Amino acid sequence: MLDAHATLDRRINLRLVLDKAIDAAVLIDDRNCIIYLNAAAERLWGHHEAEVIGRNVEILLPADLRGPHETRVNRPSGTQKTFVTGSPREVQVDRKDGRRVWVALSMSPLRAEDGTACCAVFARDVTEDRKNRVAIRQTLESTMDAVVSIDAANMVTFFNAAAEKLWGYTAAEVVGQNVKMLVPPQMQGDHDGFVNRHRKTGENRIVGTSREVSIHRKDGQIGTAILLLSMIDLGDGTKLYTAFLKDITAQKAMASRTIRVVQDLLGNIIQFNQRIGTIAQMTNLLSLNASIEAARAGDAGQGFAIVAQEIRKLANQVSDITDEIEGLVENGQSSVQEMGRHL
Repeated sequence: MLDAHATLDRRINLRLVLDKAIDAAVLIDDRNCIIYLNAAAERLWGHHEAEVIGRNVEILLPADLRGPHETRVNRPSGTQKTFVTGSPREVQVDRKDGRRVWVALSMSPLRAEDGTACCAVFARDVTEDRKNRVAIRQTLESTMDAVVSIDAANMVTFFNAAAEKLWGYTAAEVVGQNVKMLVPPQMQGDHDGFVNRHRKTGENRIVGTSREVSIHRKDGQIGTAILLLSMIDLGDGTKLYTAFLKDITAQKAMASRTIRVVQDLLGNIIQFNQRIGTIAQMTNLLSLNASIEAARAGDAGQGFAIVAQEIRKLANQVSDITDEIEGLVENGQSSVQEMGRHL
């Protein structure tokens, strides 16, 4: 049976594959000279292949990647290793027309059939993607709400100025640290478990909902914020989380003061209403006594009796009003107590 790799090599022409590739591809030899440039690379850098073949690859690389050490490919000894080999790194490159573009650049070591070491450089224009990311980041940075993002390992990747103000930490103190440093102390031991369980099971108790949370600041003070947690599923099993928090510490304090003022006011109304009720009772009693005296006076006291009856009616009306006020105060007290339970 023929070797599978040998059969594949005869069926597939590497140059034809690279010519049709969407990403820019450049091949360089063991002297770091360009030996191949595909059509996507020509469009990316603005150079025709004939203009760069045989030239040092530095012509295509940004200034910070140029030099005798950084642009060398991996050798079998492993003593000369480029730091962009493997995972793509976003860098700026200069086009022939002088325009700078952002690319995701990576290098992969290769070996020719004669055993000569060479390297493949792959690049993809990410200028627009980067602009969009920068625009989003600047928007989140300038928003009045605190914004905190974490990666798949629960490490903080973004901490805006409003978050710095909310917690009292600088971004430098938080980014790269586990997000549990920002949650209340009693929750820190279990926080990773809560988040990871949601990643694995999708069990949702908080994502997409808002709730009040305690904010334990760096200086030891405790505030309150409304938390809204969002989740982004990258489709490969990776879930990233971003928390949006609105500081309501001042509003809570104001609401507490308002409740106390209203409670004091209702207390004063109760006392005032009791005094009015007492006056109504005394007036009613005086009216009754006046009616008795008017009856004793006979015909001479009839006019006085009529006045006493009117006074009694007024006293009864005042009594009814004080009862209504008492009912309103009781309703007000119930409402205030309910508000207090939600603070």
